[in-house]
Amino acid sequence: MTVIAVQGVPKKWDLKGLVKVLAKVVRGQFQAINFQPSTRRQQCKVAYLKLAKYLNAAQVVNVINRHDFKKANLSAFIPDHVPDLPMSTKRKDVTKKTMRKKKTLDTIEPTLVLSTTHNELLSELQFKFTGLLELSEKSKHKLLTDIARIILERLKQISDSDSTAVSQGGFHLSKLYRKMHPHTGDFQMIMSTLHTIEDAEGVPRSQIQENELISVHAEPKIIDNVPMDKVHSIGSRYTDKITRKVNDHIKGLEIEDATGASEEVIARRKVRLELKNIAMYIPMIIKQTITDNLNLSANKYQRVRVYGEPYLPLQDQLSPVLRRFKANKIHRSDRLYNILRFVVPITQFPRLVTLMDGKVLGGGKLIIRSSDTPVFKVSENFITEMKENYGIEYSQEEEKIDDDVNPDNDGQDQPEEGQENAEQNWDEPWE
Repeated sequence: MTVIAVQGVPKKWDLKGLVKVLAKVVRGQFQAINFQPSTRRQQCKVAYLKLAKYLNAAQVVNVINRHDFKKANLSAFIPDHVPDLPMSTKRKDVTKKTMRKKKTLDTIEPTLVLSTTHNELLSELQFKFTGLLELSEKSKHKLLTDIARIILERLKQISDSDSTAVSQGGFHLSKLYRKMHPHTGDFQMIMSTLHTIEDAEGVPRSQIQENELISVHAEPKIIDNVPMDKVHSIGSRYTDKITRKVNDHIKGLEIEDATGASEEVIARRKVRLELKNIAMYIPMIIKQTITDNLNLSANKYQRVRVYGEPYLPLQDQLSPVLRRFKANKIHRSDRLYNILRFVVPITQFPRLVTLMDGKVLGGGKLIIRSSDTPVFKVSENFITEMKENYGIEYSQEEEKIDDDVNPDNDGQDQPEEGQENAEQNWDEPWE
């Protein structure tokens, strides 16, 4: 374990308080050893921390030094000499259990890290290339299945060549993946996979430009790529058709003579009589049911995901954007290093997409999409194939995040104490 020092710790803080503050920033396990003895005149203390083996000391120091702790002017450094301090009997450790509680580590089993990372990378591809799902449907999803297989093989090669790639989690694994396979090669991978399928089928190769696969919807809410205003008009049109169909069916029902009939016939007769008795109410029931299920106007918020290519901008570069569009419930994923999720008031979403999608901040290009976009999920056959060929357990369970916002306060929910700092921090881009 590597040791770093943190200076500027207020005298009234104990190790537990220091660890609680640093746990919001340091993305990994560490242990507080003790404070260096100080004199009465000194206003602050120096603490020494042991970092987990997988943490890079220089990066941790950089993250701490960049962060504004507000209540203290903390700074970190790698000491030339570590004093022989007694281990505090009240020392405080950041364990995996503590990290999960503070939402700084995703709660997935190590055996599922590779599959969840695979799932996130496949989803990222579809969220960026919004026309990929429709293109894949033409081949009965052989295209996306083959792309999923390519991504899996790439991840397997990385995990085989680096024994720590999977053990450090999806955040680290996805970063290694993008070092070897940058975003700039994604479209070429899609086209080469498509051409391979077309060659095997003996059909001419499709000539598609990259921008033809990217069509961003700025409407506040979309169901299966249909804007909400069209959803309501379609709903009204089909309400009348459904009502006519049901009424015609009820009018055509024959009431059989149940004398000496079986229990089934008697029961059927009773049901048909009841249907005829309520026939006058059928139009109202159908209209109310459809209206209730399509009335999404009460939802004032849009779930959003932002991908960074090749990485997310630094927090101080992206935070003004988040504040400008009233982002809330901000969550940095533990499964994919370059995604940020949050919610915005539904009225802000069109402006967010129009003004910020494709914009470059700090060297990172922003890809902004609605989280409601439908995506392809691999089949059970593919999952079985992964287990048989690679011994990989597969999970398509979405990452659990708290993105529920109280619908009665117009998006002004305040994060829980410490949540804002804990969930908005992210590391520097890779060196």
